[in-house]
Amino acid sequence: MFLNIHATHYNPTEWQEPEEFIPERFDPESKYFGPPPGSAYKIRSPLAHIPFSFGPRICAGKSLATLEIKTVVVYLLMKFDYEIDPEHVKNKYVRFGAGTQFTNKVKITKLH
Repeated sequence: MFLNIHATHYNPTEWQEPEEFIPERFDPESKYFGPPPGSAYKIRSPLAHIPFSFGPRICAGKSLATLEIKTVVVYLLMKFDYEIDPEHVKNKYVRFGAGTQFTNKVKITKLH
């Protein structure tokens, strides 16, 4: 048996604009938080986002991975200043992802 996690994360009945990178969809105050307008669902399924799988065979490293990423992000935000090229942001073809063909135009400066 195979669980297609990719299809789950891009399910148009669970996600508003599933092909777009919208981090606000995880913020309960955001208009993107719930399922799309006109959906039969009132709330999004808890299994709509399962990056570490679920149930008794959930990823054993989930707790460690979550702690590590929080620590690294906080450290990077505290130690560096980030400036994104405004022209890069205006390009509608630039997307977030590991396989992007675009180079990131970000100026990173170490804080004192």
